[in-house]
Amino acid sequence: MSGLVNKIYLELKDGEDVKVFKDQILSYGNKEFIIDMLNFDFFIHNHAETIFLKIPELWKDLSLDDWKEIIVSIHRPETYRPFMEVSSHFEDVKFLYNWIEIDSISLYKDIPNLSESNKKSLDKNLKYLFDDSDKRWNLTEDFEDGTLCNPIYFNQAKMKLVSQGAKLR
Repeated sequence: MSGLVNKIYLELKDGEDVKVFKDQILSYGNKEFIIDMLNFDFFIHNHAETIFLKIPELWKDLSLDDWKEIIVSIHRPETYRPFMEVSSHFEDVKFLYNWIEIDSISLYKDIPNLSESNKKSLDKNLKYLFDDSDKRWNLTEDFEDGTLCNPIYFNQAKMKLVSQGAKLR
């Protein structure tokens, strides 16, 4: 786990805006940062989602193979309890599903080197974690005033991933 992920975790917990860390995050390596962030047990899912929504440069250029590598690299606890825990171990597949509108369920099911324990954890928990799509309407003002990224990035990423073989949800 990186010192940067730990530092961001502590600062976000104290109310710091994630944009303060944008340059450090982007110089870390996009895939590597996402993997380290989502594998950090104490990183809260809302903070991970905020990073995705405020720093599109982190994910907008990732290929379908990059996302598959991220999905394979995240350790998802088999004992995870969706309504009791707030860790970010599932934010990659949730983000693809809810914001990019990619069928991340079929995506992870088609990854041959995904561990059996990860598949079991994903199968068990995703039905409880998906479809936050009503959030878009609640966040309209934040997108319009620049607090969150320009929504055009979602569509561009979706089109790119679909052109590489991803399915729409």
